[in-house]
Amino acid sequence: MLPPATALSGLNGTIWITYAANFLGMTERVYEMAKEYVMQRTRMDKPLGTFQAVAHAVANAKVNIEAMRGLILNAIDNVTTGNANSVLCFGAKVYCRQTAMKTIESLLELWGGVGVTEEACVARYMRDAIAAGPGEYPTFLLLDIIAQKEGLPVETQLDFVHWTDVAYEGYNQPQE
Repeated sequence: MLPPATALSGLNGTIWITYAANFLGMTERVYEMAKEYVMQRTRMDKPLGTFQAVAHAVANAKVNIEAMRGLILNAIDNVTTGNANSVLCFGAKVYCRQTAMKTIESLLELWGGVGVTEEACVARYMRDAIAAGPGEYPTFLLLDIIAQKEGLPVETQLDFVHWTDVAYEGYNQPQE
């Protein structure tokens, strides 16, 4: 069984909110870039944004962004009222990462093959979202904690106490 949630970080729930806000910022930036792109790029002498499928992809991204923002604001409210290790704090990081990945990928498709080029700068945000995912602790550990908080007797498959040792095995070893 995992240790109590307070043992995860001396920074309490604010660390998870910080990760969540980072994912929100990435997603918002790609959203703004996508909006601009679909209004400039044309097909059949009309901006891409006038086509329903494209407009729906952009609108869906806005809905996801606002859902992420709402969850983050609720998590912040939990921290300011003294409930820094609530499910909302852990869940904000998990949900915002999953939503950012899905939303950025959906928006990235609007650029087609150009989206993965350095000139477009869009794929960078997808790479950043992937790299920022594990953060201090991987999603599965946070989900285990949420499940425990909800009264489920989940047992993680990885010994939490040794997580850092496993993740960085050999990292601090002297080079021969």
